[in-house]
Amino acid sequence: WVASLYKTDKLDSFGEAREIFKFERAQVRRQAPNLQHPLICIDVVKAGIISGRRAGLWKEFESFQELVRSDTCKS
Repeated sequence: WVASLYKTDKLDSFGEAREIFKFERAQVRRQAPNLQHPLICIDVVKAGIISGRRAGLWKEFESFQELVRSDTCKS
């Protein structure tokens, strides 16, 4: 998985990426309006693309810690 952190051959421009994230967030809100974790997953991927690989991994760690304590995980 470490090698995949350094691949950039399939990344779109930031403008295209923003549009993709905007579309995906709207789609998730429409399909699963009460679920928090799909939106957090989108935020993690966005952080990795915009801020870099390490920032994305750190955001994933923080988000996981947050989700573990959520009501969804408790049920």
